[in-house]
Amino acid sequence: KGGCEYCSETKRFNYSSADRVIKEIKAAQEQKYKAIFFDDSTFTAFSKDGTRSRESVRDIFNYLKEEDIEWGCQTRVDKLDESLVKEMKESGCTYVYLGVESADQEMLDAMKKGLTVQQTQDAINLLDKYGIRIGISLLFGTFGEIRGTDGEKKSVYENEDSIDRTIQFVKKNLDEGKNITLASMNLWTHYPETRAVKKLEQRGENDPERIDPEIFEGPIAKKGYPWNRFEDGQGHHPPHVTEELARYILEHGI
Repeated sequence: KGGCEYCSETKRFNYSSADRVIKEIKAAQEQKYKAIFFDDSTFTAFSKDGTRSRESVRDIFNYLKEEDIEWGCQTRVDKLDESLVKEMKESGCTYVYLGVESADQEMLDAMKKGLTVQQTQDAINLLDKYGIRIGISLLFGTFGEIRGTDGEKKSVYENEDSIDRTIQFVKKNLDEGKNITLASMNLWTHYPETRAVKKLEQRGENDPERIDPEIFEGPIAKKGYPWNRFEDGQGHHPPHVTEELARYILEHGI
């Protein structure tokens, strides 16, 4: 997993052995399920201690292939390579969901995604080459600090230009016939204990971006349109994520 500022999931890996995963698949088969989705943020990431290795995942692939089970998973764009995707396809994989988030490099850097736009494009090209359907998560409303070309830190905020770059990136791939079947539209949402929130809680009382932990006692902050058109759109967002910005995303969206 990366060190994304916004992410509410732990950075620590928690792996299940191949035997345990296969046991869970068998349990699903007993309940007459015909397809499996591995709801693991980084299914194709491998651990250094060998708990989940390329070989152990291959054992899972082999079982899925033998049982003729259609399956899908979620992962990062930098956790795929051609030989792995080929094995996935041959074992019955028909769908992969990617945390793309943005096609603006400054936004990716600000959220500490640890990825490049080119890596995202390479992953889409690779999955499309093997006929695997692609789902993508898009995250709008990013903010944070990055280092400029002069080496100095600067604050950046999502704006209409960065939004347009992401939307045009997706539209270009669709126009080229890439097998993108789902685009999930998300807004930067504050979650307790995330890196971004911890930093904002420490800001001075007069700072407009400061977060009071008590806001999380009421999870629904914004009701109705345009907020209800986004996943978690009715939660707590940074001040720059205005109604106008949210409407712009929807009006110029995919």
